[in-house]
Amino acid sequence: MFPEPVFISTSRLKQAVRLPNPSETDKPVLLLVHGNASDSSIWQYITDDLSKHFRLIIPDLRGYGQTEETPLPATEGVKIWVDDLLELMDALNISTFSVCGHSLGGVVCMGMVALVPTRLKRVILLSPGTPFGYGGTKDAIGTPCYDDFSGSGAGLIHPEFLKRVVLKDRSMEQPSTAPAAVIKRLFFSDSFNCSEAILDTLLTGLFRMKIGDQKYPGDIQSSDNWPFFAPGKYGAANAISPKYNQWISQNIEKLPLETRPALSWIHGTDDKLVSNAALSDAGTLGKLGLIPQWPGTEIYPPQPMLDQLTLFLKNYHPNTPPPQIHLINKVGHCPQIENPNQTAKLII
Repeated sequence: MFPEPVFISTSRLKQAVRLPNPSETDKPVLLLVHGNASDSSIWQYITDDLSKHFRLIIPDLRGYGQTEETPLPATEGVKIWVDDLLELMDALNISTFSVCGHSLGGVVCMGMVALVPTRLKRVILLSPGTPFGYGGTKDAIGTPCYDDFSGSGAGLIHPEFLKRVVLKDRSMEQPSTAPAAVIKRLFFSDSFNCSEAILDTLLTGLFRMKIGDQKYPGDIQSSDNWPFFAPGKYGAANAISPKYNQWISQNIEKLPLETRPALSWIHGTDDKLVSNAALSDAGTLGKLGLIPQWPGTEIYPPQPMLDQLTLFLKNYHPNTPPPQIHLINKVGHCPQIENPNQTAKLII
C-alpha cells in the first residue's frame, strides 16, 4: 500500500515525505528522488519490491507535490534541492544512505555526489539528466552553444501547456499542449499502452506543481542568441540549466577516486526526454523546424545527452569496466512504470 505523505519541517521548508516502512530501521536506507513534472507518487509502482530490501524515504521536492509552496531560487542550480534533502535526512537522523534519482532527480543525485560524497553509500541514476543540466550545450564535455546558455531554462516550457496545467485540464484536445498527451508522448516509449489509472496518477502529480515566475518554470530572460531566451534567476526549469550547474562536474572531477560512492546508470533505450535527440531540447526542436531561425548543427546541435552521460560515467569509474550501465530495451523515460520488475531488480 502506497502511503500518504507525512510532513517534516526543517529550517528551510516543510517537506511532504512518503515513508512506506519507517519502523524497519534495520534495513539500509534508500532515498528516492523524483523528477520534473511529477512528484513522489511516480515511485509507487516499485515501492513494494524495494521496501522488502530498504527503508524507503520518498519526498516531494521543493516546487512539487505537497511540499510547502515557496520561491525557488535557481542561481545555485540543483543545490537548492540537495540542501533541502540533506536537511530532511538530518531531521530523520540518517547520516549515510543510498539514493536513486529519476530524471531531474538524477541530476540532484550528482549534486549530492559533488557536495557530500561521504554521506552516500551508493548512487543510482534512473533516466537522469546530464551533470551539466538540460539544454544549451553542444558536445560531450558540456561546451555551451552560447555564453549565456540561451535555449535552456524556463523559455523551453510552452505557455499554453502551463495554462492547462493550472486549469488541471485532463482533456486530449489540441494534443500538442494537452498535459495528458504530453505525458504519454514524452514519458513513455511508443509501444507502451499507458492505462487510464497510470495516466490519472501522473496527471495528479503534474498538477501539484507550483506554477509561477519564482516557481515553475520560472522567469525568462531575453537573449540576442538563438532561440532568443536565456535562463532567469528563479524557478525549477532555470535551476536545471547548465548555466547554474557547471559546479557539479567540476567538483566531482576533483574528488579522489576512493571517496566517490559507487554509481550506476539505468536507462531506457527509447527515452525521448534524455537522449542525443531529446524532444524537449531546443537544438532538436530547431532541427525539426519547430523553432524558427535555427542556426544549424555546427552552432546549435541537439544536446548530446547520452554522450555526456557516457563520458561522465567513464571518467567517474576510470579503472572499472562498464557493468554499472544498464539499458532496458524498448522502454522510455519512466522504466519504473514501463518495466517495474526489471527496474526494481536492477536497483536492488
